[in-house]
Amino acid sequence: MNPAIVFIILAVIASTIKKVLDRYVAVRASVFSFAIVTQFLASLLFLPFALPYLALPASRAAWIALGLGCIIWTIMSLTIYLAIKKAEVSIKEPLHQSKLIWTLLFGALFLGESLTTTKIVGTIIIFVGLAVLLFHPERKLGRLTEPDVLWTLGHALLGAIAVIVDKNALTYFAPEAYGFIVYLVPGILLTMALPKKYPEVKNLLKAHAVPTLATITLATAAYFFALQAYARADATVVYPMLQLSTILAVIAGIVVLREREHRWQKIAATVLVIIGAIVLRL
Repeated sequence: MNPAIVFIILAVIASTIKKVLDRYVAVRASVFSFAIVTQFLASLLFLPFALPYLALPASRAAWIALGLGCIIWTIMSLTIYLAIKKAEVSIKEPLHQSKLIWTLLFGALFLGESLTTTKIVGTIIIFVGLAVLLFHPERKLGRLTEPDVLWTLGHALLGAIAVIVDKNALTYFAPEAYGFIVYLVPGILLTMALPKKYPEVKNLLKAHAVPTLATITLATAAYFFALQAYARADATVVYPMLQLSTILAVIAGIVVLREREHRWQKIAATVLVIIGAIVLRL
């Protein structure tokens, strides 16, 4: 079997299981405890790769870029688990693809990236998919005002901002070093800002250590496998296949987590959103 296909399959499996475990842990733990454990464990996983590249930046611009990165990732470390805690997997996964729309707009506004016909068509398809997902016959704005939807859309917007911030910061830092820092520093900031939450961290590790450590490890593994796949095959081949994890996560949410309300609406919306995401990336 083609090595790229093997890594894609591994990435999809790891990512799908990770998304289900995230939901399992988030509904049983505090947002703070889940966020801080994730930040510190992920930074430890990054550390061996970051060590050869760790060095203090020489320019003021580098420090500003790093500071902005740490701030945005501190906020995101909380909003992602608020979104996971409040939103079903079968709702969160397709909604999170709205990040692609914001990334496209911000890229055009701040990075001078072009808006092609393909990107516009992909964006329209994603909008249609989101409209299908959020439609409710008895509400003027559908499900748009529900807390789980707002938290997920808010995190997607922050994720798009993070793309711009990260892209700028990576002109000054190696990816390995930057990844380590933007995991470690938010963990430290959260620890300093919320010292009374320590017992919640202890309770999380005591009651749900295995799924918590598993989901963080799986996230790192999925990222590693995806990078390996991209190194061995064209992005136009790898990216669409990696989107299988979104579809599988929605199905797993419906089957495993019993998120069965409006299941056909969720599946139809997810398929549309994924098609739009693939078209947008062509």
